[in-house]
Amino acid sequence: MSLPLALQAALISAATAAVVTLMIEYAAKPRLEVRKDRIVSIAKARRMLNVQIFMSLNNASFRLLETAEDPAGVEIERVKDRLRSLAEDLAAAERAAEELFALGFRGAAGRALNNSVAGAHYALKRPVEDLPAEPDWSSTRRVLREVDVLLDISLELCRPRWRLRYWRERSRTEKFRDFRVAEVTEKRRDFLNMQYNRLND
Repeated sequence: MSLPLALQAALISAATAAVVTLMIEYAAKPRLEVRKDRIVSIAKARRMLNVQIFMSLNNASFRLLETAEDPAGVEIERVKDRLRSLAEDLAAAERAAEELFALGFRGAAGRALNNSVAGAHYALKRPVEDLPAEPDWSSTRRVLREVDVLLDISLELCRPRWRLRYWRERSRTEKFRDFRVAEVTEKRRDFLNMQYNRLND
């Protein structure tokens, strides 16, 4: 006794759907899950590194300005401790950049990020390892300036290159916030350039 054609077609469709679903479940889905986990891990590591670099960048800027007046006496030890703390922060950022590279953030951007963070750490590490009783603050300022520039590059490399764009127009609050961030960043850069030029004159 043969089944009606409509029922045969329905059974064939159901069997095909079941086979395809099982193939996706057992063949493709594990790879997709692994890929998703890797993407999420990279995004999380980038956000954490972004914060580390930003904090180190601000720290380096403050240290640059702190050494502008050639600290003396008890202030020397305080500045030395802060410079060593900055070197430790840069070492932690370098480790985080290496972990990010190991997770899969490679290519030109990944290599450049690794090199710029490692370069900032190396630039400060050696001068700070054994600071003399009376440091040469002019050379320290040059090193801090180099660190500041390298961290600025690192921050740009660590930021996401794209964001989801919504159809709606940005609110006035969002526009004002972005404007203020850009304005403060520009003022900070101009102020540091002015201080650096004054110190080298």
